[in-house]
Amino acid sequence: MKKEITSGQLANAKLAGVGGRLKNNGMYCTLPHYNEQSLLNFSSLQILDLSRTSYSPAISFVPKWILKLNKLVSLQLWGNEIQGPIPGGILNLTLLQNLDLSFNSFSSSIPDCLYGLHRLKFLNLMDNNLHGTISDALGNLTSLVELDLSYNLLEGTIPTSLANLCNLREIGLSYLKLNQQGITTLAVRSSQLSGNLIDQIGAFKNIDMLDFSNNLIGGALPISFGKLSSLRYLNLSINKFSGNPFESIGSLSKLSSLRIDGNNFQGVVKEDDLANLTSLKEFHASGNNFTLKVGSNWLPSFQLTYLDVGSWQLGPSFPSWIQSQKKLKYLGMSNTGIIDSIPTQMWEAQSQGKIPTGTQLQTFDASSFIGNNLCGPPLSINCSSNGKTHSYEGSDGHGVDWLFVSAAIGFIVGFWIVIAPLLICRSWRLINL
Repeated sequence: MKKEITSGQLANAKLAGVGGRLKNNGMYCTLPHYNEQSLLNFSSLQILDLSRTSYSPAISFVPKWILKLNKLVSLQLWGNEIQGPIPGGILNLTLLQNLDLSFNSFSSSIPDCLYGLHRLKFLNLMDNNLHGTISDALGNLTSLVELDLSYNLLEGTIPTSLANLCNLREIGLSYLKLNQQGITTLAVRSSQLSGNLIDQIGAFKNIDMLDFSNNLIGGALPISFGKLSSLRYLNLSINKFSGNPFESIGSLSKLSSLRIDGNNFQGVVKEDDLANLTSLKEFHASGNNFTLKVGSNWLPSFQLTYLDVGSWQLGPSFPSWIQSQKKLKYLGMSNTGIIDSIPTQMWEAQSQGKIPTGTQLQTFDASSFIGNNLCGPPLSINCSSNGKTHSYEGSDGHGVDWLFVSAAIGFIVGFWIVIAPLLICRSWRLINL
Protein backbone atom coordinates (compact mmCIF):
# COMPACT_ATOMS: atom_id res chain seq x y z
CA MET A 1 0.00 0.00 0.00
CA LYS A 2 1.48 3.34 -1.05
CA LYS A 3 1.93 5.98 1.64
CA GLU A 4 1.92 9.68 0.99
CA ILE A 5 4.69 11.67 2.69
CA THR A 6 3.41 14.92 4.13
CA SER A 7 6.37 15.89 6.33
CA GLY A 8 10.06 15.15 6.54
CA GLN A 9 12.89 16.11 8.88
CA LEU A 10 16.61 15.65 8.27
CA ALA A 11 18.01 18.28 10.61
CA ASN A 12 21.69 17.71 11.43
CA ALA A 13 21.92 14.86 8.90
CA LYS A 14 24.90 14.09 6.67
CA LEU A 15 23.89 13.44 3.08
CA ALA A 16 26.39 11.97 0.60
CA GLY A 17 26.44 10.62 -2.93
CA VAL A 18 23.01 10.69 -4.51
CA GLY A 19 21.42 12.23 -1.49
CA GLY A 20 20.09 10.92 1.78
CA ARG A 21 17.22 9.10 3.39
CA LEU A 22 14.05 10.70 4.62
CA LYS A 23 12.08 8.95 7.35
CA ASN A 24 8.35 9.46 7.74
CA ASN A 25 6.42 7.29 10.22
CA GLY A 26 8.81 4.37 9.77
CA MET A 27 9.08 4.74 5.99
CA TYR A 28 12.46 5.56 4.39
CA CYS A 29 12.97 7.25 1.04
CA THR A 30 16.19 8.17 -0.74
CA LEU A 31 16.49 11.89 -1.48
CA PRO A 32 17.92 12.99 -4.80
CA HIS A 33 21.25 14.79 -5.06
CA TYR A 34 20.85 18.54 -4.80
CA ASN A 35 21.68 18.98 -8.50
CA GLU A 36 19.33 16.31 -9.83
CA GLN A 37 15.68 16.20 -10.70
CA SER A 38 13.61 14.26 -8.22
CA LEU A 39 12.54 10.77 -9.32
CA LEU A 40 10.33 10.49 -6.25
CA ASN A 41 6.74 11.47 -5.80
CA PHE A 42 6.74 14.13 -3.09
CA SER A 43 3.60 15.72 -4.42
CA SER A 44 1.94 15.72 -0.97
CA LEU A 45 4.97 16.94 1.01
CA GLN A 46 3.96 19.92 3.15
CA ILE A 47 6.76 20.24 5.72
CA LEU A 48 10.47 19.86 4.92
CA ASP A 49 13.27 20.49 7.41
CA LEU A 50 16.79 20.17 5.98
CA SER A 51 18.45 22.49 8.46
CA ARG A 52 22.15 22.01 9.25
CA THR A 53 22.46 19.27 6.67
CA SER A 54 25.92 18.44 5.28
CA TYR A 55 25.72 17.54 1.62
CA SER A 56 28.84 16.04 0.08
CA PRO A 57 29.90 17.58 -2.19
CA ALA A 58 28.89 20.87 -0.60
CA ILE A 59 25.66 22.62 -1.57
CA SER A 60 26.17 25.75 -3.64
CA PHE A 61 22.50 26.54 -4.18
CA VAL A 62 19.06 25.43 -3.10
CA PRO A 63 18.44 21.86 -4.36
CA LYS A 64 16.38 22.05 -7.55
CA TRP A 65 14.01 19.28 -6.56
CA ILE A 66 12.84 21.29 -3.55
CA LEU A 67 11.53 24.02 -5.85
CA LYS A 68 9.13 21.50 -7.39
CA LEU A 69 7.35 20.79 -4.09
CA ASN A 70 4.48 23.15 -4.72
CA LYS A 71 2.44 21.94 -1.73
CA LEU A 72 5.09 22.89 0.82
CA VAL A 73 3.77 24.91 3.72
CA SER A 74 7.01 24.97 5.71
CA LEU A 75 10.59 24.93 4.39
CA GLN A 76 13.60 25.13 6.70
CA LEU A 77 17.07 25.24 5.15
CA TRP A 78 18.91 27.18 7.82
CA GLY A 79 22.54 26.53 8.69
CA ASN A 80 23.65 24.94 5.40
CA GLU A 81 26.15 27.54 4.13
CA ILE A 82 24.24 27.75 0.85
CA GLN A 83 25.80 30.32 -1.48
CA GLY A 84 24.68 32.40 -4.41
CA PRO A 85 21.33 34.09 -4.96
CA ILE A 86 18.03 33.13 -3.44
CA PRO A 87 16.49 31.22 -6.38
CA GLY A 88 13.63 32.76 -8.30
CA GLY A 89 12.02 29.33 -8.47
CA ILE A 90 10.95 29.75 -4.87
CA LEU A 91 7.97 31.63 -6.30
CA ASN A 92 6.55 28.21 -7.25
CA LEU A 93 6.02 27.45 -3.56
CA THR A 94 2.88 29.53 -3.39
CA LEU A 95 1.50 27.81 -0.26
CA LEU A 96 4.54 28.57 1.90
CA GLN A 97 3.76 29.96 5.34
CA ASN A 98 7.14 29.35 6.99
CA LEU A 99 10.44 30.00 5.19
CA ASP A 100 13.74 29.85 7.09
CA LEU A 101 16.90 30.49 5.04
CA SER A 102 18.94 31.90 7.94
CA PHE A 103 22.60 31.16 8.70
CA ASN A 104 23.61 30.56 5.09
CA SER A 105 25.74 32.55 2.65
CA PHE A 106 23.16 33.89 0.22
CA SER A 107 24.78 36.87 -1.50
CA SER A 108 22.08 38.40 -3.66
CA SER A 109 19.56 41.11 -3.02
CA ILE A 110 16.17 40.02 -1.72
CA PRO A 111 14.47 38.82 -4.93
CA ASP A 112 11.17 40.34 -5.96
CA CYS A 113 9.66 36.86 -6.21
CA LEU A 114 9.94 36.51 -2.45
CA TYR A 115 7.55 39.42 -2.01
CA GLY A 116 4.97 37.47 -4.00
CA LEU A 117 4.57 34.70 -1.38
CA HIS A 118 1.44 36.23 0.09
CA ARG A 119 0.76 33.38 2.53
CA LEU A 120 4.08 33.78 4.37
CA LYS A 121 3.70 34.17 8.12
CA PHE A 122 7.29 33.54 9.21
CA LEU A 123 10.25 34.73 7.12
CA ASN A 124 13.78 34.40 8.49
CA LEU A 125 16.70 35.57 6.33
CA MET A 126 19.07 36.55 9.12
CA ASP A 127 22.84 36.04 9.04
CA ASN A 128 23.45 35.92 5.28
CA ASN A 129 25.26 38.25 2.88
CA LEU A 130 22.14 39.78 1.40
CA HIS A 131 22.73 43.28 0.04
CA GLY A 132 20.82 46.10 -1.59
CA THR A 133 17.70 47.74 -0.21
CA ILE A 134 14.46 46.46 1.27
CA SER A 135 11.81 46.90 -1.40
CA ASP A 136 8.56 48.71 -0.75
CA ALA A 137 6.98 45.46 -2.02
CA LEU A 138 7.57 44.13 1.50
CA GLY A 139 4.14 45.60 2.24
CA ASN A 140 2.60 42.90 0.02
CA LEU A 141 3.37 40.23 2.66
CA THR A 142 0.31 41.13 4.68
CA SER A 143 0.15 37.74 6.45
CA LEU A 144 3.59 38.14 8.06
CA VAL A 145 3.73 37.57 11.81
CA GLU A 146 7.52 37.40 12.24
CA LEU A 147 10.24 38.88 10.04
CA ASP A 148 13.99 38.76 10.65
CA LEU A 149 16.49 40.40 8.29
CA SER A 150 19.24 40.94 10.87
CA TYR A 151 22.96 40.50 10.23
CA ASN A 152 22.98 41.19 6.50
CA LEU A 153 24.44 43.93 4.29
CA LEU A 154 21.10 45.61 3.59
CA GLU A 155 21.04 49.39 3.54
CA GLY A 156 18.83 52.32 2.63
CA THR A 157 15.55 53.23 4.30
CA ILE A 158 12.96 51.12 6.04
CA PRO A 159 10.02 51.08 3.59
CA THR A 160 6.93 52.92 4.72
CA SER A 161 4.87 49.98 3.44
CA LEU A 162 5.88 48.23 6.65
CA ALA A 163 2.78 49.89 8.05
CA ASN A 164 0.67 47.57 5.85
CA LEU A 165 1.76 44.49 7.80
CA CYS A 166 -1.22 44.40 10.11
CA ASN A 167 -0.40 41.00 11.63
CA LEU A 168 3.29 41.62 12.31
CA ARG A 169 4.33 40.80 15.87
CA GLU A 170 8.12 40.61 15.71
CA ILE A 171 10.69 42.21 13.43
CA GLY A 172 14.46 41.89 13.52
CA LEU A 173 16.56 44.57 11.83
CA SER A 174 19.71 44.29 13.94
CA TYR A 175 23.10 45.25 12.53
CA LEU A 176 21.83 46.62 9.23
CA LYS A 177 22.95 49.87 7.62
CA LEU A 178 19.46 51.28 7.50
CA ASN A 179 18.36 54.88 7.58
CA GLN A 180 15.26 55.13 9.77
CA GLN A 181 14.28 58.50 8.31
CA GLY A 182 11.74 56.70 6.15
CA ILE A 183 9.42 55.98 9.08
CA THR A 184 7.67 58.76 10.95
CA THR A 185 4.54 56.88 12.06
CA LEU A 186 4.37 53.50 13.75
CA ALA A 187 0.95 52.22 14.79
CA VAL A 188 0.42 48.88 16.52
CA ARG A 189 -3.07 49.17 17.92
CA SER A 190 -5.30 46.36 19.18
CA SER A 191 -3.03 43.53 18.01
CA GLN A 192 -3.07 41.33 21.15
CA LEU A 193 0.67 41.89 21.34
CA SER A 194 2.29 40.43 24.43
CA GLY A 195 5.81 40.35 25.77
CA ASN A 196 8.10 43.34 26.30
CA LEU A 197 9.38 46.07 24.02
CA ILE A 198 13.10 45.84 23.40
CA ASP A 199 15.69 48.59 23.43
CA GLN A 200 16.13 48.75 19.66
CA ILE A 201 13.05 50.92 19.35
CA GLY A 202 15.31 53.87 20.10
CA ALA A 203 16.77 53.53 16.59
CA PHE A 204 13.70 55.25 15.10
CA LYS A 205 14.92 58.72 15.99
CA ASN A 206 12.74 60.47 13.43
CA ILE A 207 9.47 58.87 14.41
CA ASP A 208 6.72 61.39 15.07
CA MET A 209 3.80 59.19 16.17
CA LEU A 210 3.96 55.92 18.10
CA ASP A 211 0.79 54.02 19.02
CA PHE A 212 0.89 50.69 20.90
CA SER A 213 -2.54 51.08 22.49
CA ASN A 214 -4.91 48.27 23.46
CA ASN A 215 -2.45 45.36 23.54
CA LEU A 216 -1.01 43.08 26.22
CA ILE A 217 2.52 44.50 26.30
CA GLY A 218 4.19 44.34 29.70
CA GLY A 219 7.42 45.23 31.43
CA ALA A 220 9.15 48.58 31.80
CA LEU A 221 9.67 50.97 28.91
CA PRO A 222 13.13 50.65 27.34
CA ILE A 223 15.50 53.47 28.26
CA SER A 224 15.97 54.08 24.53
CA PHE A 225 12.53 55.72 24.44
CA GLY A 226 14.38 58.81 25.55
CA LYS A 227 16.16 58.86 22.16
CA LEU A 228 12.91 59.39 20.24
CA SER A 229 13.59 63.11 20.11
CA SER A 230 11.07 63.81 17.32
CA LEU A 231 8.17 62.08 19.04
CA ARG A 232 5.03 64.22 19.35
CA TYR A 233 2.32 61.63 19.95
CA LEU A 234 2.75 58.59 22.22
CA ASN A 235 -0.13 56.24 23.01
CA LEU A 236 0.57 53.27 25.31
CA SER A 237 -2.89 53.11 26.85
CA ILE A 238 -4.59 49.85 27.90
CA ASN A 239 -1.60 47.53 28.21
CA LYS A 240 0.30 45.90 31.06
CA PHE A 241 3.31 48.18 31.21
CA SER A 242 4.96 48.55 34.60
CA GLY A 243 7.72 50.62 36.19
CA ASN A 244 8.07 54.38 36.01
CA PRO A 245 7.81 55.55 32.37
CA PHE A 246 9.08 59.04 33.16
CA GLU A 247 12.55 57.59 33.59
CA SER A 248 12.46 56.94 29.82
CA ILE A 249 10.19 59.61 28.35
CA GLY A 250 10.83 62.57 30.63
CA SER A 251 13.29 64.08 28.13
CA LEU A 252 10.89 64.22 25.14
CA SER A 253 10.58 67.98 24.76
CA LYS A 254 8.47 67.79 21.56
CA LEU A 255 5.86 65.45 23.02
CA SER A 256 2.43 67.09 22.86
CA SER A 257 0.13 64.11 23.54
CA LEU A 258 0.94 61.44 26.12
CA ARG A 259 -1.50 58.60 26.76
CA ILE A 260 -0.43 56.01 29.31
CA ASP A 261 -3.78 55.33 30.99
CA GLY A 262 -4.94 51.81 31.88
CA ASN A 263 -1.56 50.24 32.68
CA ASN A 264 0.35 49.00 35.73
CA PHE A 265 2.75 51.92 35.86
CA GLN A 266 3.81 52.93 39.34
CA GLY A 267 6.26 55.11 41.19
CA VAL A 268 6.88 58.59 42.45
CA VAL A 269 6.71 61.40 39.89
CA LYS A 270 8.73 64.49 40.78
CA GLU A 271 9.15 67.94 39.31
CA ASP A 272 12.33 66.98 37.46
CA ASP A 273 10.53 64.09 35.74
CA LEU A 274 8.15 66.54 34.07
CA ALA A 275 10.44 69.54 33.60
CA ASN A 276 11.37 68.79 29.96
CA LEU A 277 7.84 68.05 28.74
CA THR A 278 7.45 71.66 27.66
CA SER A 279 5.22 70.94 24.63
CA LEU A 280 2.73 68.72 26.44
CA LYS A 281 -0.93 69.55 25.82
CA GLU A 282 -2.78 66.28 26.46
CA PHE A 283 -1.97 64.08 29.44
CA HIS A 284 -4.00 60.85 29.83
CA ALA A 285 -2.57 58.95 32.78
CA SER A 286 -5.46 57.54 34.84
CA GLY A 287 -5.68 53.96 36.05
CA ASN A 288 -2.08 53.66 37.23
CA ASN A 289 -0.44 53.82 40.65
CA PHE A 290 1.54 57.05 40.66
CA THR A 291 2.28 59.43 43.51
CA LEU A 292 2.94 63.04 42.55
CA LYS A 293 5.43 64.79 44.82
CA VAL A 294 5.98 68.42 43.90
CA GLY A 295 6.53 71.58 45.88
CA SER A 296 3.65 73.81 46.90
CA ASN A 297 4.93 76.54 44.56
CA TRP A 298 5.61 74.28 41.57
CA LEU A 299 4.59 75.68 38.20
CA PRO A 300 4.56 73.13 35.37
CA SER A 301 6.47 73.95 32.19
CA PHE A 302 3.45 72.96 30.07
CA GLN A 303 -0.07 74.24 29.42
CA LEU A 304 -2.60 71.42 29.18
CA THR A 305 -5.96 71.26 27.44
CA TYR A 306 -6.67 67.73 28.72
CA LEU A 307 -5.62 66.32 32.09
CA ASP A 308 -6.70 63.02 33.60
CA VAL A 309 -4.75 61.82 36.62
CA GLY A 310 -7.46 59.64 38.12
CA SER A 311 -6.14 57.12 40.66
CA TRP A 312 -2.94 59.11 41.23
CA GLN A 313 -2.11 60.09 44.79
CA LEU A 314 -2.34 63.88 44.79
CA GLY A 315 -3.85 64.62 48.23
CA PRO A 316 -4.63 65.29 50.88
CA SER A 317 -4.55 68.94 49.82
CA PHE A 318 -5.95 70.17 46.56
CA PRO A 319 -3.00 70.51 44.10
CA SER A 320 -2.34 74.23 43.77
CA TRP A 321 -0.43 73.91 40.49
CA ILE A 322 -3.69 73.26 38.61
CA GLN A 323 -4.44 76.98 38.83
CA SER A 324 -1.64 77.55 36.30
CA GLN A 325 -3.42 75.46 33.64
CA LYS A 326 -5.50 78.17 32.03
CA LYS A 327 -6.45 76.24 28.87
CA LEU A 328 -7.99 73.14 30.42
CA LYS A 329 -11.04 71.72 28.66
CA TYR A 330 -11.13 68.45 30.59
CA LEU A 331 -9.98 67.70 34.12
CA GLY A 332 -10.12 64.20 35.65
CA MET A 333 -9.11 63.88 39.30
CA SER A 334 -11.26 61.04 40.63
CA ASN A 335 -9.89 58.84 43.42
CA THR A 336 -6.78 60.91 44.02
CA GLY A 337 -6.86 61.00 47.82
CA ILE A 338 -7.87 64.66 48.08
CA ILE A 339 -9.56 65.58 51.36
CA ASP A 340 -10.08 69.25 50.78
CA SER A 341 -12.22 71.86 49.11
CA ILE A 342 -11.06 73.64 45.98
CA PRO A 343 -9.31 76.82 47.14
CA THR A 344 -11.63 79.39 45.65
CA GLN A 345 -9.03 82.15 45.65
CA MET A 346 -7.19 80.20 42.96
CA TRP A 347 -10.15 80.58 40.62
CA GLU A 348 -10.98 84.22 41.36
CA ALA A 349 -14.11 83.32 43.25
CA GLN A 350 -15.24 84.69 46.59
CA SER A 351 -17.04 81.88 48.39
CA GLN A 352 -15.12 79.36 50.48
CA GLY A 353 -15.35 75.56 50.57
CA LYS A 354 -17.03 74.68 47.31
CA ILE A 355 -16.32 74.30 43.60
CA PRO A 356 -16.70 77.92 42.51
CA THR A 357 -19.35 78.93 40.02
CA GLY A 358 -18.76 81.14 37.03
CA THR A 359 -15.46 79.43 36.15
CA GLN A 360 -14.29 76.80 33.69
CA LEU A 361 -14.76 74.15 36.39
CA GLN A 362 -18.47 74.24 35.69
CA THR A 363 -17.82 72.87 32.20
CA PHE A 364 -16.38 69.63 33.60
CA ASP A 365 -18.44 66.52 34.13
CA ALA A 366 -19.17 65.61 37.75
CA SER A 367 -17.25 62.36 37.34
CA SER A 368 -14.05 64.40 37.10
CA PHE A 369 -14.29 65.20 40.83
CA ILE A 370 -15.91 62.04 42.21
CA GLY A 371 -13.98 59.99 44.75
CA ASN A 372 -12.64 62.99 46.68
CA ASN A 373 -14.08 65.10 49.48
CA LEU A 374 -15.13 68.03 47.29
CA CYS A 375 -18.49 69.76 47.26
CA GLY A 376 -20.65 72.06 45.19
CA PRO A 377 -21.79 72.02 41.56
CA PRO A 378 -21.32 70.16 39.29
CA LEU A 379 -21.33 67.63 42.17
CA SER A 380 -24.61 66.86 43.92
CA ILE A 381 -22.92 67.27 47.31
CA ASN A 382 -23.87 70.46 49.16
CA CYS A 383 -21.37 72.61 51.03
CA SER A 384 -21.92 74.10 54.47
CA SER A 385 -20.79 77.59 55.40
CA ASN A 386 -17.49 76.30 56.80
CA GLY A 387 -16.60 74.48 53.61
CA LYS A 388 -17.51 70.99 54.88
CA THR A 389 -19.84 68.71 53.03
CA HIS A 390 -23.19 67.39 54.14
CA SER A 391 -25.75 65.14 52.53
CA TYR A 392 -29.09 66.12 51.06
CA GLU A 393 -32.29 64.78 52.52
CA GLY A 394 -34.17 62.13 50.59
CA SER A 395 -37.89 62.41 50.01
CA ASP A 396 -38.53 60.01 52.86
CA GLY A 397 -36.80 62.25 55.36
CA HIS A 398 -33.78 60.02 55.81
CA GLY A 399 -30.27 61.35 55.16
CA VAL A 400 -28.50 60.17 52.05
CA ASP A 401 -24.76 59.75 52.30
CA TRP A 402 -23.83 61.28 48.97
CA LEU A 403 -20.13 60.78 49.58
CA PHE A 404 -20.57 57.02 49.29
CA VAL A 405 -22.95 57.38 46.37
CA SER A 406 -20.48 59.60 44.50
CA ALA A 407 -17.63 57.22 45.23
CA ALA A 408 -19.67 54.36 43.76
CA ILE A 409 -20.44 56.41 40.67
CA GLY A 410 -16.75 57.23 40.33
CA PHE A 411 -15.86 53.56 40.46
CA ILE A 412 -18.45 52.70 37.79
CA VAL A 413 -17.36 55.53 35.50
CA GLY A 414 -13.69 54.66 35.92
CA PHE A 415 -14.41 50.98 35.26
CA TRP A 416 -16.15 51.69 31.95
CA ILE A 417 -13.47 54.18 30.88
CA VAL A 418 -11.00 51.27 30.98
CA ILE A 419 -13.29 48.50 29.69
CA ALA A 420 -15.14 50.31 26.89
CA PRO A 421 -12.11 50.70 24.58
CA LEU A 422 -11.47 46.96 24.88
CA LEU A 423 -14.96 46.33 23.50
CA ILE A 424 -14.98 48.83 20.65
CA CYS A 425 -11.39 49.29 19.43
CA ARG A 426 -10.54 47.72 16.07
CA SER A 427 -7.32 45.87 15.43
CA TRP A 428 -4.45 47.35 13.45
CA ARG A 429 -0.82 46.41 13.77
CA LEU A 430 2.19 45.73 15.95
CA ILE A 431 5.90 45.79 15.73
CA ASN A 432 8.52 44.60 18.14
CA LEU A 433 11.98 45.85 17.31
